[in-house]
Amino acid sequence: MNWRLALRILSSVFLIFFKSDFILSQQILLSREKSIVSDDSQELLGMLGDKVLVFGNQGVRYELDIYDQELQYLKTKELFFEKQKVDIQTVVRTKDEFAVLYSYYHKLNLVSHIRKYNSEGVLLDSLKLPEDESGMDIGSFMPFLSKNHGMLLLVKPLTYYSMDMILIDLTKLEIIWYQEHAFESYNLERDLANIAVRDNGEVYLVFEKNNFGWQKNKHHQHIFIIFPGDKQLKDLKLPFQGKLTADFDLVFDEKNGKVVGSGLYAERSVENAAGFFSYALKDGSLEKDLIFTPFSIKLLKNNPSGKRKIKKELNDLRIGDVLVKNDGGLMMFIETRKELTRESARNRYTDYYFEDIFLICTRPDGSLFWDDQIRKYQLSYDDEAKYSSYFLFATPSSVRLVFNDEIKDENTISEYVFSPLGPGKRKSLFSTDLHRMKLMFSKALQVSSDSFLVPSLSEGKYRVVFVQY
Repeated sequence: MNWRLALRILSSVFLIFFKSDFILSQQILLSREKSIVSDDSQELLGMLGDKVLVFGNQGVRYELDIYDQELQYLKTKELFFEKQKVDIQTVVRTKDEFAVLYSYYHKLNLVSHIRKYNSEGVLLDSLKLPEDESGMDIGSFMPFLSKNHGMLLLVKPLTYYSMDMILIDLTKLEIIWYQEHAFESYNLERDLANIAVRDNGEVYLVFEKNNFGWQKNKHHQHIFIIFPGDKQLKDLKLPFQGKLTADFDLVFDEKNGKVVGSGLYAERSVENAAGFFSYALKDGSLEKDLIFTPFSIKLLKNNPSGKRKIKKELNDLRIGDVLVKNDGGLMMFIETRKELTRESARNRYTDYYFEDIFLICTRPDGSLFWDDQIRKYQLSYDDEAKYSSYFLFATPSSVRLVFNDEIKDENTISEYVFSPLGPGKRKSLFSTDLHRMKLMFSKALQVSSDSFLVPSLSEGKYRVVFVQY
């Protein structure tokens, strides 16, 4: 089925469910369906130049599916590596190219490479990563990308307190530095809260010390920074004033030259958030003091405990995204997430609950400007929550949150549209009925200020969906 026919069919379905003046504001295109060997074997790379690319792993066959801008299938290019079977650790895209980080065993050693390709799947360059001097397999690298995908930081734990780190310029495909660092006062698995790399090559590692209820008066963050051209770690300790960290994220405010830490704080247990916090760094020093703000009465009233009693805390919250506004204030997107495990005599099951989204908008000083709550109910079973959560679609004037209303075969896609000035409203976009679409919005990619791509996986069939407003 070509895209024009698919679009006509989709439009006819929309006319049944929605008003025509709203329908005409979207264009939706579907790619062909492709049978895949496993649910996680495909990686949507997005639009590179005038091509839409999907990287796939079909057993020991590595493929690049290439589509034009209208999602018409063009060709499949097979990619070859040193071994027939390699471990693909990550695939990342730059502006008009993409890079594959992979590893394989040579004798008893684990060897890692990065290869860079253009939008036609033609090999442009390759880089072999340093091998462990002991000659032993010490585990795979963990990748961390800068916002614009120009810098790639690879981290490999050596012991419970030390790690190798490699910073790579993906544009030039060059190693900037390769260092080993030890943090003897910390346990990496327990205390390391965040790793982030900036587009200019700055690296930030944030540790949480004494983040336990019985030690909360000693709780603090310890921030380590590696500046470009400097192999020495600069560090900063930030006391948390007797409060605990329930969740944390680090983002970069490039317009104002700041690094912003934000998160959820707790008074008693890290599972029960009492409010949010933020601070800002500049040139390695604290530029804006740490400020704590409790949740508003409005949010707490909307989420009462038993017998309609107002709670002082909210449970199972996780930070999804943090955006920095032009004035330096923040927009925090906080999602309710919970996993429950059920066991029988023979089987083990996991239930995934991805429910309401809380929006927190702050002023430049960190105080609350406005907040809101978006109701959704996403319950799924044994699917790694691949259809849950949301897609953040941002433009200079507005933000859209796009998500599945529920997790089922016949579903309604909704969006919540708002501006930094205040709460918005919820709308229905379209229905997936009759079109074998189960959309994975957590893997969607923004293409332009008015369009995005989102993958669909239904009954072992993978396809790409293009949505334009």
